[in-house]
Amino acid sequence: MFKFLSKNKKGFTIVELVIVLFLLSFGVLALANMFKVTYRAFQKSEERSIKQEAVKTVADMLQKGSTGVAKAQTADVFDTIEVVPTAETVDDSYSYLFSLPSYACDKCEGNWNNETDSCNTADCTGSKEMNGYFVCIQDKGKNRNSARQLSDVPIYLSIEPYIEDDGTYYSAVTVTIAALETDFKYEKTDAEGKVVKDEKGNVVLNEPKSDDIYYSLDVMYHFPNMATSNTGVTVNHLAKGIVSTATKYDSNGNPQVEIKQEDGKQIEVPVEPAVATDKGNVLRVFCDSIIGADVTNGEPTLPTLCFIATASYGHDSGEVGLLCKFRDECLLTNPLGTAFVNAYYKLSPPIAEFISDSEPLKAAVRVALKPLVAIATNALDEDAAKENAPWFIMFMLCGAGATATLIKVSKRRTKNKE
Repeated sequence: MFKFLSKNKKGFTIVELVIVLFLLSFGVLALANMFKVTYRAFQKSEERSIKQEAVKTVADMLQKGSTGVAKAQTADVFDTIEVVPTAETVDDSYSYLFSLPSYACDKCEGNWNNETDSCNTADCTGSKEMNGYFVCIQDKGKNRNSARQLSDVPIYLSIEPYIEDDGTYYSAVTVTIAALETDFKYEKTDAEGKVVKDEKGNVVLNEPKSDDIYYSLDVMYHFPNMATSNTGVTVNHLAKGIVSTATKYDSNGNPQVEIKQEDGKQIEVPVEPAVATDKGNVLRVFCDSIIGADVTNGEPTLPTLCFIATASYGHDSGEVGLLCKFRDECLLTNPLGTAFVNAYYKLSPPIAEFISDSEPLKAAVRVALKPLVAIATNALDEDAAKENAPWFIMFMLCGAGATATLIKVSKRRTKNKE
């Protein structure tokens, strides 16, 4: 009747054995879920780090090109990409800085062909999917095929005339380069989840809000040639009641037209031109170029890196960026952490140099740093820490229960031997 209380050869009763196995199983489950949450948070952190460096790179390029832009005679901000000449059209008067929406296929890695409204990959039946905004430069005398994309990473661009606190407009614009959250929904959807389109059949895009932007930098372009008084003028000349307009182009580079009836005949007339606005994602300037080709290969200024992690992972890895952020935002914010960082930077350079030439040592260090990477991930991601908290408590309780049971069995075996 009480066989389940009898001991086996290892000194366990059946009940104790079941309890230990039960606790260990749930402990492994908790550990697996902690790993899953941490890995997901790390991927998000890694993507953020990549986008952040891309924002720095683009900002650096635009700042280097600000001297050329300062020579502009006119500058206007528009909120539609249709003002930028496309395909074969060449604009000999204006240069453009703009944020270009890019589309891809949702079933394969092929690009989306806007002209045929289909995937470029043969026999693919995928659908059109927005994959981000990309910052581009199109210089005077060039067409869209010659436009330069400043980053392979999606970056959102917002441009607006600079306004003082007292409401005075000046001959300058503020260009905000922003990185958006991974889960930002580019395409606007209705209550049923269907993509919203305008009367022309174009997909309506969402305007990012502050909560969608986690990192941004501002670059200011000043236009001294446009200042006509001590108070200056607006970029779009709104103070003088003069608002600039721009022709709208279709995807083939032709000016957009609409059919109208006149004297019983159908005639083509130009579509209403775009009007300069006080905020948009296209900057049109009358100057030789936005930025010179010699600055489009600029590199971002990298922060001081973690020597050992850099030697093991490489300077451009997500782990290094994460550990540097953990250092700056967690360790250096308190005396104990600062002391640790100072000691680390004194002791780590020779260690980093020692392991830099050995692949086995690099692999071993990467394994050893995994726990620290996990701690840094949870420390920097509040959502991940909250999600992991119950799993961590469960893991600790299971571990404590299993350990207590093993100690009890060990004491019993020792007592029986005596």
